[in-house]
Amino acid sequence: MHETPAQRFSAVTGFERTSARDGRSEVRLRIAPRHLNELGIVHGGVLMALADEAIGMAAFSAVPPGTAVVTAELHVHFLLPARSGLLVAQGVIWRAGRRLVTGEATIDLYPEEGTPITVAKATGTWATVTQDVPLP
Repeated sequence: MHETPAQRFSAVTGFERTSARDGRSEVRLRIAPRHLNELGIVHGGVLMALADEAIGMAAFSAVPPGTAVVTAELHVHFLLPARSGLLVAQGVIWRAGRRLVTGEATIDLYPEEGTPITVAKATGTWATVTQDVPLP
């Protein structure tokens, strides 16, 4: 069975891709009950996926046309819990080479009231995929 775009990961999680160009990106997520763990805070896997999406989109915007990118490694530092509000992940590429792309993401929580706070930071490396170097 083939999925439709509405069934793919970003759509299922509720990620909203708001921008991606010149090695920078932004992805947003309005926190819903399905994103929370048993403690009532956003599950670490959700934050990790949001960071992966942000850096991956920034990486894709930094490589030549016809090149795709896949996550090779990702390190996430969870700084503070999030319970409700809007999460905004900003991805930035440090270096885009022929085979590897490196970058970072910062995830800020915009609570219903109050000032935004950083809840997670991530760094990682993406491998480039081309016709010459396809996926296995």
